[in-house]
Amino acid sequence: MAHNPETETPSRVFVNGKRIPMGDLDVYVRKEGPLDVTRYVEGTFASPYKGEDYAGYFQGLEPQNQSSYDILRVELRDAVTEEYDTVFHGFVTGVGNTNGNLSEWEFRARGPGMTLNNIPASQTFTSASVDDVLRYVEHTVDDKLPINVEAVIGGQPLRNTSVEDVSEGIIDLIPILGSPLLKDDDDGYINDLLSKTVFKANKHTVADVLSWIGDRTATRFWMEPVEEGTVLVGTKQPTAIGYDAHYLGGDIDVINNDALVELTPVNTLVANGKAASSLVAAGDWELNIPDNTYWSVKARHGPLYKRAGETEYIGEPEFASGAESLQEVKNEAKSLLKQNIDQSTSGDIQTRLAAPVKPFDTLDALPTCDEEIATNQNPITYEIQRVHHKVRAGNNPENERTHTELNVGLHAAMDEIEVIEKSKKSV
Repeated sequence: MAHNPETETPSRVFVNGKRIPMGDLDVYVRKEGPLDVTRYVEGTFASPYKGEDYAGYFQGLEPQNQSSYDILRVELRDAVTEEYDTVFHGFVTGVGNTNGNLSEWEFRARGPGMTLNNIPASQTFTSASVDDVLRYVEHTVDDKLPINVEAVIGGQPLRNTSVEDVSEGIIDLIPILGSPLLKDDDDGYINDLLSKTVFKANKHTVADVLSWIGDRTATRFWMEPVEEGTVLVGTKQPTAIGYDAHYLGGDIDVINNDALVELTPVNTLVANGKAASSLVAAGDWELNIPDNTYWSVKARHGPLYKRAGETEYIGEPEFASGAESLQEVKNEAKSLLKQNIDQSTSGDIQTRLAAPVKPFDTLDALPTCDEEIATNQNPITYEIQRVHHKVRAGNNPENERTHTELNVGLHAAMDEIEVIEKSKKSV
């Protein structure tokens, strides 16, 4: 019988649909790995507990009888709203006893996004649309993973599945990839990928495909966990969701904030495209004639540039892009400048358990030490780089409280990055 305590607990963990009695739990959500956001968890649980063998819920303990991966889902109870949110849905990668203690067990699990660099990609894209590429990714991934994957385009799933309301709660919060991606030279959106790209199974993976389309369209991709499975989400405005600290009237209860303010962040990047080629008829043959010119683009984050006294701090100088079209080089310059800025982390903020937050979200806060607030300062907008939810049992040896740790850095919205120069250059 599944674990079903009468009192509310900070976490609820389900293995193959059945709840287990938890000890400590660590949920990691980071801007690292094969996708722009990835997730993994570690935890301990009791078994046997009140006469029930909860370790038996894990098929992996009997490999000879295992027919599929053990699926693990985690809900966390937000300290302010007291509502549960699904923060992880993936599969177990390890389970066993804790230091020889036969009544305490530990497990590890990964989100599906962390496996995409292990799934080969074999496809040629020529003048493909964004929808074409994501359909390929969705079908390829869904066939290889034990958890349902749904791609969301313009607020609608790409295909009909048995998943009901798979994107409920996401459509309202995240600007979904799709209908806004119209070919528009002014705002940098693009729906057609003009440069031909070949992915080979012995060299490339699905992660490479998403990285390519992400840079060429200035889009961020990750898999958002929901109760029914996981949603492949793409957005051009990943920082659209913002929170305020509780003392500013918000829902994030800040305990400590020792994050610094970066004074000289990267604010500019130059990207050089690839020399284009064209097909020219020669009798009955078509010859691929290379061009000797390429696009060079300079992108800048305006607010950071002004903060630096209008001094340029260059990221990767003269980045070599594989794109041929001007629009793709422009998007890649914006995307890579955002990556450079994200690497300028500033410090850590500790909060009470904040279930909904994730990387790319923003948090307005003041310097805080042991809940003492520096009220003589102006609020700073931080961008979250990493999230570590720590759920601790009452008898943990460090006497650590349940809380969320946020690694934060500079806030840089994608729509604040502009192309300030573009020119054709000779090889």
